[in-house]
Amino acid sequence: MSSPKIEVLSASCFSIEALTVLFNRGFAGYRFPVDLTSEGLSHRIRTEDVDIHASKVVLRDGAPAGLALIARRGCRSRLAAMGVTEEARHQGLGRLLAQAVLADARNRQGGGDREMRLEVFEDNIAARKLYEGEGFSVLRRLVGRTLPSPRAQPATLELHDTPEWNHAVSAESILLPWQLQPETLAVLCAPTRVASLDGKAWALIYGSSAEMLMLRGLYVRPEHRRQHLASRLIGALAAMHPGHAIHFPPLLPESLAEGFFDHLGFRMDAMNQVEMGITFS
Repeated sequence: MSSPKIEVLSASCFSIEALTVLFNRGFAGYRFPVDLTSEGLSHRIRTEDVDIHASKVVLRDGAPAGLALIARRGCRSRLAAMGVTEEARHQGLGRLLAQAVLADARNRQGGGDREMRLEVFEDNIAARKLYEGEGFSVLRRLVGRTLPSPRAQPATLELHDTPEWNHAVSAESILLPWQLQPETLAVLCAPTRVASLDGKAWALIYGSSAEMLMLRGLYVRPEHRRQHLASRLIGALAAMHPGHAIHFPPLLPESLAEGFFDHLGFRMDAMNQVEMGITFS
């Protein structure tokens, strides 16, 4: 029996509908159900600065078998997602995709990228070994936090569009994960919104379900810290959304979350991520 023919093409050769099908197939059997729509994938491409030309599709005997999405900002890039279809797994296609996007990043016109980053679940040992084998190293841990039963403290909150968040935190010099960077947040639209308390404390509300309010950030201006404003803001959000837990996804650098969220009563989630990176010489 002859070996399968393997090709790697730019994702720009495929329609958004075909890429959506491949994305969902590539994440079949994932730790949580993945059923992205074409609109949902287009949203990710737009908000995360995914470069569809730099992204890759691997073909096995002419059939799409895997996808790697690459986001780019200046000389920095990110492996935003990578998945291989169930029937094509354990054949080295994931490593082939990783090698293809890394080679592109090194040889990018204009001198190449300075670095590439990615996030992977902390306990996904197979994926971490793959990335480590290609030169990535762990940079930091990204944690999630949940407050199951927040205590309501009614207070007047002002609701804003997301640029207000970027304006509020612009003085901070922390390098945040890609999905929390100002470039990502600036283009998010409804239902994402920002709630502020007295113009001193801010919460970035990403959305809500029947039982949970999902946040992407919580910020208090430096000159107003240690005044219990974060607690008051959480209480006001609980009053606006009675019966809802409050959740931060595993995108928070552990150094920022430790202590602060514990003091507010948040519990660490079971699933956390690590951010990995590779620097190109």
